Amino acid sequence: MAVKLSRRDALLGLTFCGLATWNSSAVVEAALARNYQQRKSASAPAELPSIDSTRLAQRVVALLQPLAGERAILVHDPTYYPELTEAIYWDLSRAGVHPIIPLTFEPPETSAARVANPLEAVQVLSANEAKSKEREKEVVSMLQSLFEKANIFLWLPARHTWPDLRWERLVAASHVRSIHFHWIAAPDGRSPEEIRTLNRMYEDAVLDTDYAML
Repeated sequence: MAVKLSRRDALLGLTFCGLATWNSSAVVEAALARNYQQRKSASAPAELPSIDSTRLAQRVVALLQPLAGERAILVHDPTYYPELTEAIYWDLSRAGVHPIIPLTFEPPETSAARVANPLEAVQVLSANEAKSKEREKEVVSMLQSLFEKANIFLWLPARHTWPDLRWERLVAASHVRSIHFHWIAAPDGRSPEEIRTLNRMYEDAVLDTDYAML
């Protein structure tokens, strides 16, 4: 099974689709506005309820159908369900995948994210567009040979997303088979009850979906 996925789709939960193009300006403005509201209402990261990381990892790894001797890359957020990353790492290892290279997302604190008004943030981001593209280009150039040698790529959940297409470009230029899924998008600022409800919904979606039918 070889499935390539983009984080820019609207679906939350485990998502299977082709790599898609992204209208950055509208998405960026909406994301920055949401981020601004969350910063106003949340002074600390949201507390996350437990998840069944063992079963989730087993499900994800089984869908990847790993073979002994294959190589994998994981990109993850160490502040967002690190137990899920660890469980997936060990399940891949038990399947004979080696090496497994863990990468992390960059911190979301950029000059645009710190601007108080979201519309001003969009203007700042636009002014820094050339610099952002250069940073993306540098990362792609550095990691391209690594992706060319990999068989599996996992894009694990993160607390924040940012308008950056480095992972899409790296996947598109390689032959990796990939699974990417959102969990709770931007949990900080949400109520504990909302987080618990979304957690249950997404966990059920991953574990109980009939993928053959889908």
